[in-house]
Amino acid sequence: MQEQAKWDSSIKSFAANQLIDLAKDWQEQDESAEEQEELTMNQFISRISLESLHVYPEGEFEVYYHDGDLFWGHVIIVKGNINGTFHDAHIAG
Repeated sequence: MQEQAKWDSSIKSFAANQLIDLAKDWQEQDESAEEQEELTMNQFISRISLESLHVYPEGEFEVYYHDGDLFWGHVIIVKGNINGTFHDAHIAG
């Protein structure tokens, strides 16, 4: 269980580092929202939640996260490998 928490934290941190600026842009474009404080890394990380994990034969994987409405319902996808290297984080849908 400890290893799972470590992986989850690492993947979420990678996603936040890659996507926080984009999330802030989306936040600024939300005309229906009241004035909001600037989104922090910790807020980003706490809002996303695991949806699914896809593992492929060569050790590559894709982790799908619910976006916590950071991107108006789009899924967050992080690609990496079981060696602990993450390649990409983007939104889809």
